[in-house]
Amino acid sequence: MKLSIQVKMILTIIVGVLVWGWFHYYIQQREILPSYHRQEELLIQAQTLHVRELLSYELEALDQFCYDWAAWDDSYAFIRNHNLEYIESNLVYTSFEHNNLSLIYYVDTSGRKVWHNFYDLNRSEAYADDTFWSRPQLGPDEPFLQIEGVEDSLSGLVGLKQGVLLIAVRPIIPSSGVGVIRGYLIMGRMLEGEVTKRINHHLRSRVDFIPWSEVKATLGADDLKLLRQDKVLNRPDPEAKNIMQGYVALFDLWGKPVAVARMHMERTLMQQGERALLRNVQGNLIAGSIVLFLMLLMLHRFVVLPLRHLTSSVQQVGADNAKWTELPRNLKGEDEIGMLAHEFERMLSRIKTQIEFKDEIALKLERSKARTRLVLDTTPDAILSVGADGTITASNRGADLMLGYADGSLAGEKIYNVLASPFSERLRERLRTDANSCRCFTAGCEARARRRDGSELYVHVRGCPMEDNPESMFLWTMRDISELKEMHEQVSHHERLAAIGQMGASVAHDVRNPLTGISGGIQLLLKQGGLTSVQHTVLEEMLILADRIEYTVAQMLAFSKRWEPSTQKINLVDFLQQIGEELSGRKEFANVTFAFGGERRLYVKADPELMRQVFNNLYQNAKESMDNGGSIGSVVTRAEGVAKVLIKDSGTGMDQDVVGRVLEPFYSTKREGTGLGLAICRKIVEAHDGTMQLESMPGVGTTVTITLPLGNQELLGQHNGLRGQKNVALNILAEGEVDQLQ
Repeated sequence: MKLSIQVKMILTIIVGVLVWGWFHYYIQQREILPSYHRQEELLIQAQTLHVRELLSYELEALDQFCYDWAAWDDSYAFIRNHNLEYIESNLVYTSFEHNNLSLIYYVDTSGRKVWHNFYDLNRSEAYADDTFWSRPQLGPDEPFLQIEGVEDSLSGLVGLKQGVLLIAVRPIIPSSGVGVIRGYLIMGRMLEGEVTKRINHHLRSRVDFIPWSEVKATLGADDLKLLRQDKVLNRPDPEAKNIMQGYVALFDLWGKPVAVARMHMERTLMQQGERALLRNVQGNLIAGSIVLFLMLLMLHRFVVLPLRHLTSSVQQVGADNAKWTELPRNLKGEDEIGMLAHEFERMLSRIKTQIEFKDEIALKLERSKARTRLVLDTTPDAILSVGADGTITASNRGADLMLGYADGSLAGEKIYNVLASPFSERLRERLRTDANSCRCFTAGCEARARRRDGSELYVHVRGCPMEDNPESMFLWTMRDISELKEMHEQVSHHERLAAIGQMGASVAHDVRNPLTGISGGIQLLLKQGGLTSVQHTVLEEMLILADRIEYTVAQMLAFSKRWEPSTQKINLVDFLQQIGEELSGRKEFANVTFAFGGERRLYVKADPELMRQVFNNLYQNAKESMDNGGSIGSVVTRAEGVAKVLIKDSGTGMDQDVVGRVLEPFYSTKREGTGLGLAICRKIVEAHDGTMQLESMPGVGTTVTITLPLGNQELLGQHNGLRGQKNVALNILAEGEVDQLQ
């Protein structure tokens, strides 16, 4: 059966309206109405769980009130002397009533009861049958006695036959917070009365707290199992269908369910949703009918009638091609149907023109590609094109050489695999969550790249999305900044040391003059008679502390000093041996063995006094790291235009985080150290255009490496500015021992 386009359009619209109506009804019944129900469930769950939060606030308030009493000096004394005056002043019924307390319980640290009372505030009398709190001794496993720190506390719920009790436990300590714990203070409030009123007022709903024993009689086994698993139950109120009830279990200090909080909430959301959906359906039916009629009218006027005229004209042209140029005038308007006829005549000529233009553009594009590739391969920076999933699709020659892929196999790798941790993980996560968002890398940032052989280098990396690219590609650039970063770190280090030196000089200048007056005053007091032994001891200790401050000030002045070495010709091995001989004669170095080796005719130009200060400090630190004595080995070698001095001890060693900071000013691992010794040594070495580095491992020892620039060894070897070596026996390392030490 043939149908006209008008009939097809009418049938299509009617079917569409019917499908839309069915779908609208399906959405309302399957999605919208259940969503209101889910919202009600979520709301009752949130409100029910909020009861726990409100109980926690009540427990925090009770804990703070308990802390105020427990950290009271009178309470601290009461545990010892059981003062009746304290009881008559503070532990009367009005204290319970005014503070809404049902229980006040004092015990000593062994669990023995000191004093307690358990009141029924509703009846204004003590509970008659109080078997739980009337025990003379708490067991050692009770959680009330497990508090060890003065700031520790315990709070929670306890189920009693009288009801559920909120308790808070605090250690009894002096008000200063310093002292031995003498006992524990337990305070409690029954989960009723003012507590439930505050919770109901805050929630603006009714909440019932039902003991667990009563809940077991009303709920089924499956419901109780869910409550024990700390889940929220939603149930319609059997007596009022417009009320939803939420149940949540409350657990005591031992993790057992002690009660259930039951929340009552009106189902206003569901009622409003049903009314809104009913009005929506009525409005859609009316609006749909009007729209359907208008659509049919407009389609007939603007589409069906012009298509009928066009169809008639095309049929005439098909019968006689000469009439193609004589289309009806009403079809040559400016709308789509009118333009369809006369644009067809020009279609073939436009296609031919476009083909010729395309061939010319393709030739120009190939030439542009060749020039672009030449530019990309000439630049030393790495340039990569990367897909949205992080796969490298193309790279220039600079990227292949920088990352060690000379064979051109970089394509196919993931972009995050050529970055070192943590930049690799961060980029991988960004690509996983949102491939179009790499903010740090889009703005450009410093990172570490990983070469193919596993080595790393510092680079400045940036990734930018390629505009007007339908495949969501990114252009990544990397620039090697290893040398620039090293220069920047050196400049920053020198600027930081200069600032610290200026600050140290200023502080030392302001401290030294007052310190001299203090030391003089202490010495004058010591010379006077009539001092007791305690006063004399205190003044001597003050003088020792003043001397220590004077030493620290001297160290700060030494660090702030600008060292200008007065250089001489020094044979390093002989120089180290002479220092070792001097130190071996000291009592504190009795258990230390020195060993020396290396190139014995290696000379440098250095200041003997300054370098003596450096090596004395290093040997002293090595000795202090060996509690029961040990060995200190020193080796002098030549390497790439510098003299290298290695000093290795057999001490306890240091962790890597300590090694990274031990050369910084004012950082010390010694109890009374100033943290300037090694910093001054490093500054002296750098004043000689040298370097100083530390390597250490816990339990193995520490190795200090000092490099000093070499001069003309033939001229330097003619002089040796050292004299007066002592006749002390020292170990001389053999060649194999020297290699092992290095």
